Amino acid sequence: MESKILKAIGLANIDPAYIIIVLLLVIVALLVLIIMQTKNKKRIEQMEYRLKRLCSGKDGESLEEELAKLFEDNEYMMTTVNQHKTNIRNIYRRLEKSYQKMSLVKYDAFNQMGGQLSFVLVVLDENNNGFLINSVHSLNGNYCYSKEIVNGTCEIELGDEEFEALTQAKEVELQLMK
Repeated sequence: MESKILKAIGLANIDPAYIIIVLLLVIVALLVLIIMQTKNKKRIEQMEYRLKRLCSGKDGESLEEELAKLFEDNEYMMTTVNQHKTNIRNIYRRLEKSYQKMSLVKYDAFNQMGGQLSFVLVVLDENNNGFLINSVHSLNGNYCYSKEIVNGTCEIELGDEEFEALTQAKEVELQLMK
């Protein structure tokens, strides 16, 4: 059976089943497009609702001013944070040179006196630089002297108690947050 319409548009030789398949594909594509259109419409409605909430009580200009203020505040905060970081680094640098480690060893300088009235005090910074003070108590009086400590060592020979106090001071663990 020959169709006059198909003949008029030049498709008389094409099998009508092909035309039906093409029409079905077009209908399926149309349904997919309708579904996508519905989903996109829903998304747009959600975005409009969120935009309305964002702009509620404000006109477009005041919202722009608010955003500009936020950017200025953020820039100020970043500058302040960088200043604080620099200040903290400077504080830690200075803190390295402050005396932080100490040790005190008491002893009896002349075994017959009793009471351990003599002592060695060691004071060090973070890099184990500092001094020791040795106070020797005897029946005739009290004698004090000091020795310089550089990088945890002393150029002058140390007595047993001085060495013990220096070792204890160097072993002090510093709990710094760097």
